[in-house]
Amino acid sequence: MRSLPLKACASNKSADVNLCQRGISSIELIIVVALVTVALGVLASKRHFAHQARADEALFSAAASLATGVLFAHQQWQRNGHTDGDDVDDLEGFRLNHLNMTFNGWPRSTSGEENHASMTRDTCAEIWQELVDDRWKEGFITTAEVGNLGLCRFTAINMEGVVEYDVRRGRVKLTVG
Repeated sequence: MRSLPLKACASNKSADVNLCQRGISSIELIIVVALVTVALGVLASKRHFAHQARADEALFSAAASLATGVLFAHQQWQRNGHTDGDDVDDLEGFRLNHLNMTFNGWPRSTSGEENHASMTRDTCAEIWQELVDDRWKEGFITTAEVGNLGLCRFTAINMEGVVEYDVRRGRVKLTVG
């Protein structure tokens, strides 16, 4: 058996260049580094937007949980036969029967004063704890707007957003960003 010598590299006779000795040029290196940098930037940006989207979804879910609790409480107030003008303490048939309602049937607290004009940080916190789903009970800071009677503001911790509850009208509003 006879072995033939193998040429590992070919030479380009027209340009008289040996292809085995050719390396990467500095321009090619700069292009590769630039492409890798752009790709990493795009991936980091997408990751940030994905995280922000999850946070926005969590805020929306928390606001929806509060709105649902407000509407269920109002519906129970109506089912119990109450009409405008009926200020109710300890709403029967709703959860633990200790939710207080305003004179027009919106949740106001589980204790304390009889109207929405006297909302405090504590009464707003009571509303949040009573009406939202268990998974949203932590992670929000509760404040009461004194200048705007009957407005509870729940500020998300570690997320950019605010959930507001207007006790006078039973409205829940979400502000993101």
